[in-house]
Amino acid sequence: MAKLRKQGGEFVLKVSPSEEALLESAKEREFDLFRPKKGVFLLMEKSAAVEAEEKRRALASQVMELISRLQLENLVEGEFEKRLSKEQLQAFQELLKTGIVKKFKLSQKYRKAVYMVAETRKPEPKAHEAFAGQPAAEKSPVAENNSGAVQNEDYLALFDSKGYILTKSEQAAQLLSAKFREEIRHNEIRGMKNFDGEFCIIDAAVYEKLKPQLMGLFRQKKQAFLSEVHSALGIPKELAKIVCEIAKEDGELFEKKKELYCRVE
Repeated sequence: MAKLRKQGGEFVLKVSPSEEALLESAKEREFDLFRPKKGVFLLMEKSAAVEAEEKRRALASQVMELISRLQLENLVEGEFEKRLSKEQLQAFQELLKTGIVKKFKLSQKYRKAVYMVAETRKPEPKAHEAFAGQPAAEKSPVAENNSGAVQNEDYLALFDSKGYILTKSEQAAQLLSAKFREEIRHNEIRGMKNFDGEFCIIDAAVYEKLKPQLMGLFRQKKQAFLSEVHSALGIPKELAKIVCEIAKEDGELFEKKKELYCRVE
């Protein structure tokens, strides 16, 4: 049996003859000391520790890649775990514990949550890039801010009722892009991220209905502030911004300065 005691300013490990034989080949080597759980200590050679860490990171990457690739119905709590190996499940549980993976409810009507990779700070994408559904942090219960931008987790219900969303939440973008993958591919839902970091997401039918009025306004005048578009079309300001941003994305308008849109000649 090994005994550990403090001698001077150092800890000394005293071992039995049989244990000493096990350690003979490890003389003068460096070790890492781990405490995986209470009452258990592990000594690992440096090389072994590095190998173990690389394996842990590889397993974590496999789990996160799987979460980003699977559709929502396969990420449901209790179902996703069935797809993992024993080692992947351990890595997944560690990701949950550290908050790298989080649980989100698509709506209050859903009993079970889905798993997503939490939001990380990334470089801003170019404005022409469609909303890519990046993972995001968990949000608060249903609410909107003064501009109507989404601040809640009930994104699907809100999009169904309004036909559009303006938000800085990457969670909203991910939920909608995952849910409406086929519609996005066939341009039945339009989406992009503007230079203000907002996701502009709209049902293509809603946009096409408003587009003639929008372009009619810009045939009458070369340029208009967002407030003028909002007033002339008689629509909420956030919806006016979305249709202007989509028209800008299509090359029909450009933004001369903040919230001043001009017709492309």
